[in-house]
Amino acid sequence: MKIIIWSQPQPNFYALNSAFQILAQNYGQLEMLGVVQPSGTGGGGWSLTLGGKALPIIDKNSLPAIDFDVVLVTEQDNSFGIILEEARRLNLDINKFILDRTICIYGFSFELYQKLRQSKLSLISMNTFGALIGYSFGLPNSGVNFSFSEKDFLKFLREPMKYLREGLKFDNTTKNFLLGDIELNTPYTDENIARMAWHNWLVNFNPFNTLVVMYTENPKVLAEFDKLPYAKKVCFVPFETNLDSGFYVKPYYVGGRSFEAAINKIAMNQITCFNLWDILTSTKKTPVNLQSKSLSKEIQPSTIFTLMNGKIHVANALGPPGHPCEIFLPMLIKSYVGDDKEYNIFFPYGDHRFIRVYPAKNKIFYTGEDVFTWPSYDGYQDYCLDFVDLALGF
Repeated sequence: MKIIIWSQPQPNFYALNSAFQILAQNYGQLEMLGVVQPSGTGGGGWSLTLGGKALPIIDKNSLPAIDFDVVLVTEQDNSFGIILEEARRLNLDINKFILDRTICIYGFSFELYQKLRQSKLSLISMNTFGALIGYSFGLPNSGVNFSFSEKDFLKFLREPMKYLREGLKFDNTTKNFLLGDIELNTPYTDENIARMAWHNWLVNFNPFNTLVVMYTENPKVLAEFDKLPYAKKVCFVPFETNLDSGFYVKPYYVGGRSFEAAINKIAMNQITCFNLWDILTSTKKTPVNLQSKSLSKEIQPSTIFTLMNGKIHVANALGPPGHPCEIFLPMLIKSYVGDDKEYNIFFPYGDHRFIRVYPAKNKIFYTGEDVFTWPSYDGYQDYCLDFVDLALGF
């Protein structure tokens, strides 16, 4: 696979490295042709180094003459839509352009990505979920960064075209926007930028392929939402339900945050509890069982060693014995619990499946960082709660 990187001034190295690993695993050998430098750098010493090698600079105007399979875009400033416009002006196939963070979304394949892009999906969401999905999947204008109350969102969904024909009005008292008798909240501080975002979403809105998304902690609201005549609709809820539109998010995914914050983290690929590709392409309810990933080889830990006279076993740690993080827990156990039993401590620096299948008693999982933030902690978002006796950390 021949790859060109299109990098903005601040590459997302976490997502970029993860994307390379996924592509190499799924598609074999990768050939790095070079990197398109950010606009305005003028080549003044700018370079991108991967694997210890500086990639050659490619002038974007020369791309039409280059044989490539993928343009891998890395950015942190949400400039993907602008880059796609540049690609169109150069008569490039924009279907070959993909964000590194999109590749990192569980279940990715180029076939699914092409299917999603060609479907011209639009999202109507109660909060910023739709805009965040657009950010994660590289679908500019698929959603808009406005939020409704539950009551107003249901009102909107009963007569969407009526409200979509309404012009946005700015309320100087509340500093929010009005859509008829519906109030909209938005994080935009500039009224003109907010209006432009709404306009861009509206002119790109596709009524023939629309996914409606909301969340609620109220079973009665879910029941009302489920009756609405939309072919594709999803409502995230923190309770079990048999309704087709109800998508149950287990409590440990919510943790100590608000339910809305947890739902937004699903859209940002920071919580992996449903296959988002299935939701967006077919509204299929596919819970992700991270243990069931296909195995090409025997599951092995990244590290494994024994401490405290053979009583404490440590796996998937940062490195060999001696790191303060690996000494900390064994010392606590010896000081406050005793060493009459054996304990197995697992860290998140290796294959999470090892923890789930390792046949042992007194299993402890410990993380010193937020498992919902770092891409390298993929698979640990459930803290392995069903497979350990104690989970500690964030």
